[in-house]
Amino acid sequence: MTFLSRMTAKVRQLMTLLSTLLLALLLLNPLHATEPEMKTPKANPEKVKLDHDKAVKAEIQKAKNSASPDAMDSYRVNINRADLDELQQLKGIGLAKAKAIIEYREHNGKIDSLDELTQVSGIGEKFIEQNADKVSF
Repeated sequence: MTFLSRMTAKVRQLMTLLSTLLLALLLLNPLHATEPEMKTPKANPEKVKLDHDKAVKAEIQKAKNSASPDAMDSYRVNINRADLDELQQLKGIGLAKAKAIIEYREHNGKIDSLDELTQVSGIGEKFIEQNADKVSF
């Protein structure tokens, strides 16, 4: 006589039901036990740099727009450190003259005075009169 034959019909039904539930739980558990792998978007360094550059330029422009005229008049451009954009903020300086100033600095070193600045091609007395209080060395 086997083990199952000695059980009553109700006990066999109960054992079958419990076995089925246990099997179902075991089979379905791995589906809920782990979460699907989350994929984190990777940052594009070029896009991050562009976004940073845009933000910096926007802040500079905002500061320029909100600055009082007196504050703008007291702003000085360091001739020896200024880039093309900064040099072009001076009266009478366009792209060509800004490039000439930078080339002069590269070939001759630091510019020490307004007199030396007039040695740059295109920079004359009129520039000195208009910008003497707006430049530093």
